Amino acid sequence: MSKTRWRQFIGKYDFPAHLFVLFDIAVGHLSTFFWTLQTKLLLRFLGCSYGRNLRVDGRVIIRVARRSAIRFGQNVAINSRTGSNLVGRTNPTILHCMGNGQITFGDNSGCSFAVLSSKSSIRIGKHVKIGGNARIYDHDFHPVDHLDLALHLSLRGGSQRQGSFPHRPRRRGGGGQRLGGGETCLCLRCHPL
Repeated sequence: MSKTRWRQFIGKYDFPAHLFVLFDIAVGHLSTFFWTLQTKLLLRFLGCSYGRNLRVDGRVIIRVARRSAIRFGQNVAINSRTGSNLVGRTNPTILHCMGNGQITFGDNSGCSFAVLSSKSSIRIGKHVKIGGNARIYDHDFHPVDHLDLALHLSLRGGSQRQGSFPHRPRRRGGGGQRLGGGETCLCLRCHPL
């Protein structure tokens, strides 16, 4: 840090507030180092790919049914620690792939405390930031069509088990959507906007 920047930093806070800020910065760097390393090891173990400069701050829950289900581009940032984003954390970041589901993050993208669950495919484009506590699902965890539900329940003897329902992908028009903090996006294939 240059002398000018150091003076600006010291002048910005009253004593001893700058000591707490320095401590918070140090904790953030240590957390990012540890959780990035842990997540990269887990992704490598699961056969998932990641690009340069993947940055993870906080615990990320990753559940995949098959290898190579999750892909990260270059410069992806995932915030999952309460101190990493002050938007207010309700849960850690969760990446969940069921069956043949895939989740792909494009270059320079990221998320804060988001939940992504896929049965077919979720693609986050380049330069996309997903707001805090957002949820993105490409399925409903149950059939949307009443005939599918009736058939499924009759085959199961009337019992419902989460995640065991068939999913019929449907077409949906293109166009860019944005998902802000705390919003939920359920089954874009089944519920056209």
